[in-house]
Amino acid sequence: MNQAVIKTTGLTKVYGKKERRKCAVDAVSMTVQRGDIYGFIGANGAGKTTFLRMLMGLARPTAGKIELFGEGGAASLTKNRARIGCIIETPALILSMTARDCLTAHKLLIGRREADIDGLLAKVGLSDTGPKKVKDFSLGMKQRLAIAQALMCGPEVLILDEPTNGMDPAGIVEVRNFLKGLASSGITILMSSHILSELEQLATRFGIIADGKLIEEFSAGELERKRVRNITVRVYPYERACALIAVMAGVGGYKLLGEGRILLEDEADFKAVNKLFVKNDIDVEVIEKEAGGLEKYFIEVTNHE
Repeated sequence: MNQAVIKTTGLTKVYGKKERRKCAVDAVSMTVQRGDIYGFIGANGAGKTTFLRMLMGLARPTAGKIELFGEGGAASLTKNRARIGCIIETPALILSMTARDCLTAHKLLIGRREADIDGLLAKVGLSDTGPKKVKDFSLGMKQRLAIAQALMCGPEVLILDEPTNGMDPAGIVEVRNFLKGLASSGITILMSSHILSELEQLATRFGIIADGKLIEEFSAGELERKRVRNITVRVYPYERACALIAVMAGVGGYKLLGEGRILLEDEADFKAVNKLFVKNDIDVEVIEKEAGGLEKYFIEVTNHE
């Protein structure tokens, strides 16, 4: 049985008083199991960062309960947060330093005198940066250096808040591959992001938050079953195909797109439609399959455009 390394019950954060009260996180109950790459999904302002700040003791919950590694209570949470590395909001990097000096300063700051700077630089692929200043690093390099700082405590869990925000495609792929390597080494990852196509390639489990509420949690396997699959066919003669499909019983969902194209929606019986076309001498010239992924599902369940 998997161990829940992070578990919240009814976690809530309210800002302000009376008529100015704003509920940033609304009774969120979430579970992250050991070994997960958990994708925490939500639009900007949905409550992702506030939730992560409460997990790490950077914001005080208004209500609810947090358990880390199966333990709750103030003393246990403080103890177990030392087993978690995190980057929340802007990474704390000293831009005028080299990567080595930046990690050395961080080592002294957190009291980890035994930390292996060379090993950390090698682990994040920054061993060869030499005298180059952090200010001259790419966004991908800066993010990997920040992750090296987060790894300095030898964490079992890594919490990352929008780790690929602002990166170009090459930087995003760079960080994605690096995080996959960390996960394969046994580190559990909880990461928030609004780049859903990226999370879909990386995460093993997902949680969707909107307006402070956790709407749903599901695995990558469950996402696969939630996919909406449509088929677009290009037919000739188009007018006769449209007339046939309009009177066919039980065809399911379809849309007439014009220019010879008909969209057969997920519930449509494609085999029956194709058989009807063949029987009536209508040529199916092109068949295109479309599978809706995480982004489409997110839009459906949150009603975001």
